[in-house]
Amino acid sequence: MYRRKGSELGLDAAIHQFRESLNHHTSRALDRLSSGVLPINLHAKARNWLLAHRSASATVSLIPILTIRSLGTSYRLNLLTEGADLASDATVIALMSEKPPYEGIRLWNFVVESSRPLSTKHAHL
Repeated sequence: MYRRKGSELGLDAAIHQFRESLNHHTSRALDRLSSGVLPINLHAKARNWLLAHRSASATVSLIPILTIRSLGTSYRLNLLTEGADLASDATVIALMSEKPPYEGIRLWNFVVESSRPLSTKHAHL
């Protein structure tokens, strides 16, 4: 809706909808993770760094609960790439929101360590 209309109201509605999807605890973690990425980008585009940081932190926290057994090899590799992008974005957003540098490092490290099982050859067992 926001991309079509481009209005501030549309932006708020889009962010609200994706935030609800991110926080929908009965949905699959993978769906929630996907829903978390767009609000990060929308908040960053609007230069609302504190809300972008909040969305990034919530999205990053989903990585450890992904069900790795159900994912094929190509999908795991795709998630690794997306995880690296998310780690970079979360780190920059933490710094832009004037959080201490440690917060950026913490988010980066959390994503990297949480993604480690995706890269192991035994992840599908």
